[in-house]
Amino acid sequence: MNEKVLITNKTALQQKYGSGFGKIQDGRQASDRRRQRRVDSNTRLIAVDDPQDMQGVNGKPGHRLSQVSRQNKNAVDAIY
Repeated sequence: MNEKVLITNKTALQQKYGSGFGKIQDGRQASDRRRQRRVDSNTRLIAVDDPQDMQGVNGKPGHRLSQVSRQNKNAVDAIY
């Protein structure tokens, strides 16, 4: 079974969707609950700008949207 990793950036989502970000979070949590019920599921959601998420993969969170490409590459490298 292969592990799936979904990568996101909470800061960018908050900037783009503003108050609608709460709906995104609610949808993500509902999706997480459905995924956990499936026996064969091994999917993780990692926010590259979340210290807890990045600590779990021994990476450093990135917060500067001006450097998002480099930060995302570093996050993917840390995850894999």
